[in-house]
Amino acid sequence: MKTPPSKQTSSDPLQNGSGELYGPWQILPTIPDDEVMQMAIGGEDLIRYMYKDTRGNVTVGAGRHLPDRESAQTLPFGVPVNVYGPIRPGDPTHTPVTPEEIGMAYDKVKALPYGQGKGADYYNPAGSMGKSRVMNIELPEKEARRILKEDLITHAVELERKFPDLHDYPPSAQKGLLDMHYNLGGTQFSEKNWPMLFDAAKKGDWETVARESRRNGIGDKRNRNTKDLFHEALEKR
Repeated sequence: MKTPPSKQTSSDPLQNGSGELYGPWQILPTIPDDEVMQMAIGGEDLIRYMYKDTRGNVTVGAGRHLPDRESAQTLPFGVPVNVYGPIRPGDPTHTPVTPEEIGMAYDKVKALPYGQGKGADYYNPAGSMGKSRVMNIELPEKEARRILKEDLITHAVELERKFPDLHDYPPSAQKGLLDMHYNLGGTQFSEKNWPMLFDAAKKGDWETVARESRRNGIGDKRNRNTKDLFHEALEKR
C-alpha cells in the first residue's frame, strides 16, 4: 500500500526562519529528507559556486545544470561576507550581486576548460587554482540545499511513475533507485535502457538490481555506495 506524501515537522536543515520547510512535501514519503539529501550530497558534494562537470556543463550544487547565463541569473548568487565569530540568526552571509554580474561570472566559467585534472576545485573562487580565473560569488548554503531538495522531488515524482509501488520497496532500495535516476537523468534511466534492472526491481529481486546497477562513466565510490543500498534492501526483505 502506498504511503501518501506528508509534511515534515522535524528540525530538518531545510527549515527557514519561520520553521517551515522549503516546500511542504518530502522527497520520498517514507524516508526523512535529510537522509535522502545526504545520499545525494555524499555522491557529488554540495558545491555552491559555478563549475563544470565532467561533460563540460556549467553546474552548481549537487548537479544542477545551468544551460545558459539566464538560468544562472534566476538564482540568488552573492559575494560571501567575511564574518569573524559565530553568525547569529538573521545575519546576512552574502552580499547580493546584480544579474549582469552573475552573467559575467557564468561567462568566465563557461570559457574555462574541463576534463581530466579539472575537478570542481579548479573553479573554486576561494581556492588557489580558481581565484584568479572566476568571480567570487556563490549560493548561500540554505539556497543551495533548497535547490537540491527541489531537484530531488522532481526526480522522485518521475521515478514513481516508472515504479508505481516505489514506496512499498525497502527504504534503501528507494534511495538507490532515486540515486540512479538523479545521477543519470530521467531519459537515460529508463526501462528501455535498463530492462533487467527494472524487471528485477518490480519483482523485489534486489540481488539482481545490485548487480545491474553499475553505471559507466561514474566513479567507483558512487557505484559501490548505490550497490550497497540494494544489498541492504536484500537483507531487509
